[in-house]
Amino acid sequence: MKCSRCATELPETAMTCPDCGEPRNADPLTSFSYRPPGTPPWPTSVPQNLQQLVSAAPVATSGFAPTTPHIQKQRAGKARNSAASVLSSIAVLVISPLIGAAIVFGLLYNQGYFNSHLNASSSQAAKPAPAASNAQPTPATQAGGNTQQGTSSVPAPASFKTAQDKNVNVTLRYPSDWALKQPGQSGNSAIITLEQASIGIDIKVEHFTTTFSNSISNTQQLNQAYIQSLAQALNIQNIQTVQPGNSTPSIAGDKWLQSDAIFTDSQGIKQHFIVISDQHSKSYYGINIIVPDNLYKDASAKYFTPIFQSLKFLS
Repeated sequence: MKCSRCATELPETAMTCPDCGEPRNADPLTSFSYRPPGTPPWPTSVPQNLQQLVSAAPVATSGFAPTTPHIQKQRAGKARNSAASVLSSIAVLVISPLIGAAIVFGLLYNQGYFNSHLNASSSQAAKPAPAASNAQPTPATQAGGNTQQGTSSVPAPASFKTAQDKNVNVTLRYPSDWALKQPGQSGNSAIITLEQASIGIDIKVEHFTTTFSNSISNTQQLNQAYIQSLAQALNIQNIQTVQPGNSTPSIAGDKWLQSDAIFTDSQGIKQHFIVISDQHSKSYYGINIIVPDNLYKDASAKYFTPIFQSLKFLS
């Protein structure tokens, strides 16, 4: 290219003439272009098929505007989350009492709580058959025979003794011919055990510590745990709950909750199981009794009712 003023040949990179100083282009803006060399010029008129091009072009949607299927997925997700929340709440309400019952059940079973019941039942079944019909049995033997033969009476107690234990926190009176076992105590409870082995009656009065009582939800849960523990300890498959004559007996000035069950032991003897629970001064108490079912009513009148009427809390 030559200088427009002095016709001097200009180098390709020169912006001004090296001889006269004249700028290389008089009007550089008119000749500068960003288009690569050989590119067709920009159109200067509106194409006739512009409307068709616009109609045929795909419509782009905003990334923030969800399509209908996406909205449906979100709603379905929210519905699943809501259902999961409801199920979780129900699970907490149902499972929490069961966990508490399992804790009580495990404690009673691990302590071998019902071993004495098992031993009493086994020893009763192992008794020899009654002697010849002309023999005159002693009262104790006769009572044991009544259990086997299905009669419904028990001998009336001649007198009563008093049992008291500060750990169980109760005092009570019991028939003088019964056995009072040495009070048992663990880290979670203390127990008084009364037995009439010749008849096959076993009574336990248990006091749970305040700390362990915090794991018990209510007296109904404690009663269920006692019945489950009995079934587990004696390997009973046919245990059935029955309606007690009085489900809320008054003992020591409190209203207790009573639950009854019947079962047939391994020797074919039908047994009656009574569980009575109470919460007193933030601690739970439990009374449970095993007695042959045919003697239950008479034993209740002659033994259990007087014992309950004499029971008092020490504090």
